[in-house]
Amino acid sequence: MPSAQPVNPSQVPLRRLASFYFFNFIILGLFLPFWPLYLQAEGFTPVEIGELLAVLLATRIISPNFWGWVADKRNQPVQIIRLTSALALLSFLWVYVADTFWQMALMLAAMGWFWNATLPQFEAVTLKFLGQDHDEYGRLRAWGSIGFVVAVLLGGEILERVGYTQMPSLVWPSLLLIAVAAWWVPVSEADHEQGAKRDLFQVLKQPAVIGLFVAVCLMQVSHAVYYTFYSLWMEQHGYSGAAIGGLWSLGVVAEILVFWVTGRLLRRWSAETLLLFSLFVTALRWQITAWLPETLTAVLFAQALHAVTYGVYHAAAIQLVHRYFKGGLDARGQGLYSSISFGLGGAIGAYAMGHAWEGVGPEATFTIASMVAVGGLGLAWLGFRRASL
Repeated sequence: MPSAQPVNPSQVPLRRLASFYFFNFIILGLFLPFWPLYLQAEGFTPVEIGELLAVLLATRIISPNFWGWVADKRNQPVQIIRLTSALALLSFLWVYVADTFWQMALMLAAMGWFWNATLPQFEAVTLKFLGQDHDEYGRLRAWGSIGFVVAVLLGGEILERVGYTQMPSLVWPSLLLIAVAAWWVPVSEADHEQGAKRDLFQVLKQPAVIGLFVAVCLMQVSHAVYYTFYSLWMEQHGYSGAAIGGLWSLGVVAEILVFWVTGRLLRRWSAETLLLFSLFVTALRWQITAWLPETLTAVLFAQALHAVTYGVYHAAAIQLVHRYFKGGLDARGQGLYSSISFGLGGAIGAYAMGHAWEGVGPEATFTIASMVAVGGLGLAWLGFRRASL
């Protein structure tokens, strides 16, 4: 891999770090709402669409851990990010010749294997650059949410005009910009540090770490009902498509605003306290959504709580992972967080909440999601309490 001139961690390249978050989440803003519509326009059945999305999600369980291990072993996370970003772009270009289910599945598996590796490694790099100012992480991460909003608004407008079959023409330039942003980020001196190594399994056996990972997994299990069925639930209660889009946008805007102040929150309260609080608020949010879907003020309030249930939660979780996984384990720690929460938790949640929605009904499913969040709260509290004894 090419070498680069190290940069002192105190010289934080804020614009370069922010640009990577911005472009990375543009891809997410395109894939979440519009990729199923693209597959539908290409003639895939609903069952095939679900299976193809599952392929992309499954790579998120394994990929961050493998590449995190590689990055920590080589002490070159920035170089790994550059490599995987470029390979994600090259893999996605196969979409132009993938005209069968298995060809599309292989393309998504390859693209997901590389793309899902970039963000966890970049989180570790960002926190190394921030050093003692790591509680300012939220302001950088906010640019990712801004990129997501831009992609949803502009992507939807463009695709309605040119047709969903043209979606690859929006995705590959965005992947190219991610690769460019990755090369724009300099190599930190911290990438070359050879300090004392810690044993990964010794870290994983700590009660606080167990409690944290169980909690973040259950947090994403509970959020699956929101990501999968929220729009349908609102539509069933008379909300128009424009109103539903506005509600989604409200949640993301609230998330962006809170990211700008998470530094202050983390200076006032511990990351453990903020994580526990976010789980409590998550349980409250799903119950409000279940019980008061026809009350606009309640629905708006519940969506505004996304500031806590994602913004505060994610900032606190990132800080805890950064704290626990020192000694050459930075990239693997962030990889495990991504795999266990968004990968494993998301997959379990999508499967379980889908069956619950059909089996016991929407209101009960949101209540189950609320109970899952309470379970995460209790287990995290037990882990943190045992660690403090």
